[in-house]
Amino acid sequence: MAWRPIMTTTIGVAGSGKTYSRVCYLVDKYLPHEAGKLYTNLPLKPAAIAEYCRKVYGSDPKEILDRIYLIPPEVLEKWQEEKEGPWEYFPHPIAGHIIIDEAHRFVSSQHEKEWARKWQVWIGELRHLHGSIEFMTQAENKLPREFKEECERKIVIETDESRRDSWFNIEWHYWYQLWAKLRGRYVPMTIATEMKNVGSKKFETTLETAYVRRPEIFALYDSFSNPNLGGEALGRPKMEYERMTWPRFLLWFFLQNPKQIMWRFGVVTFTVWMIFGGWQWIFTSFMAALSPAEKKPAAAVAKAPLMKPFDPSRGKGKPKDPEPTPAPGYEEFLDARRAAAAMQQARSAVRNSRAVPDQAKGPVIDELEAALQQYEEAYKRSSEVVGMVGEEIILRDGSRFKKGETIPDGLLKGRSVTSFDRKTQLFVLDNGEHLKLGGLPKSATENLATAAKPKRVPVKTRVVSEALSGVADTGPQVDRNGPAGAGGPGVPGPSIPVPLGVDRRQMGNQPDNGAGAARKGSGAAPPQSDPPSNPGGGLSPVGS
Repeated sequence: MAWRPIMTTTIGVAGSGKTYSRVCYLVDKYLPHEAGKLYTNLPLKPAAIAEYCRKVYGSDPKEILDRIYLIPPEVLEKWQEEKEGPWEYFPHPIAGHIIIDEAHRFVSSQHEKEWARKWQVWIGELRHLHGSIEFMTQAENKLPREFKEECERKIVIETDESRRDSWFNIEWHYWYQLWAKLRGRYVPMTIATEMKNVGSKKFETTLETAYVRRPEIFALYDSFSNPNLGGEALGRPKMEYERMTWPRFLLWFFLQNPKQIMWRFGVVTFTVWMIFGGWQWIFTSFMAALSPAEKKPAAAVAKAPLMKPFDPSRGKGKPKDPEPTPAPGYEEFLDARRAAAAMQQARSAVRNSRAVPDQAKGPVIDELEAALQQYEEAYKRSSEVVGMVGEEIILRDGSRFKKGETIPDGLLKGRSVTSFDRKTQLFVLDNGEHLKLGGLPKSATENLATAAKPKRVPVKTRVVSEALSGVADTGPQVDRNGPAGAGGPGVPGPSIPVPLGVDRRQMGNQPDNGAGAARKGSGAAPPQSDPPSNPGGGLSPVGS
């Protein structure tokens, strides 16, 4: 027979699992592995217990049955009425273990001291009777105060349903209900904490045992029956997971633990995001912030235009909006447009001039057309798409336009890009045409002859001035016998426009491009080399 303390007090509130934990102790430890009889008023099922021990531990069922003694209800009633005591019921020697459930019904702090003293005397003799006793009650103060001093071991029973998990801080009761909703079985655990008496009414914890609630254990006793009257189980009331549908149950679960779920769910989401690449984004952003390329140079900050001071004399007391800064390359784009328009005007003036002989018009017009073609090519190239950054296209003149924005000027005037394709480097315009990187749509290279002429051409360049000065209707008198000129003897040659970036002194070294003897005889400067071919025809001037 294994050692056991003479007196043990088992404490636990109703529903904590006192009976379950003690039945587990009896069928898994005491009956199959220890010797001695069992006297108890617990609502046990001896036949089921004997069969369980046979299946699990191979014990003899008849031996198990012979060792279990259930205290009759009439005996318990006499104890409760203080007519008889346990010293009159148990044999000598006892040679076993006694478990009395709801012990405060038979001996408590409310009974007469003489009655409590009789119990105390009998407990003191148990050692000589080779027995031990265990009182089960809901609260320690329900038993006589003297019992606490003589108790060698105290077992505190509680369910882990009221405990909280270490991460979400949610009671296990809710987790067990969620698990039961998924698996159909509510399986909480019963925790038994054993403490020993160290004197001066103090106890120290020595062991903590967790009992998983198994259906086969519940079949060994009536968990809801009255231990004193031997009644049958009354049945367990339905829980939330059994009464509610899934949507309603999940709402109930969330409303019971809103704070615990919300911020911990955020932590879990952030952790998962960090694991699956979030840390890379943080690291890249941090390094980009430290990169010198992301910082604006101090020199650029110093050269930044300052805001103009307020001028109350302008408007109605409102400062004038600052002028928009043209994009890089915009001035060259304007020069090409102005020069092309001026060349067209000069060509028309030469053709219609009465002061210039017909034989002198050919070389001048050829030179003007050569220069015009050069400027038309420059004007055309200014509208080419040379790059793409993010959702913007970049034209050669430096202007940028986002997808859907209308291009206000140039060959693509009035058009907008509707979609990009980075792989093929194609841009689709709003009229359905496709535009490749570095190219122009076919509709943007139509004949200049069909385009509208500009109403007004600003004359600001040397090319325009020289082109216009040589084609005026009023000019010197024609001396047909004079020295050789542009139109023969005595006819001075008109001034030939020089394209931008071309030195007039180099014009005489240009090769003959087919003008023939008319150019040599006219005295005009030879034209430039042929410009690049324009398969798409001429380009529209400004305002087209």
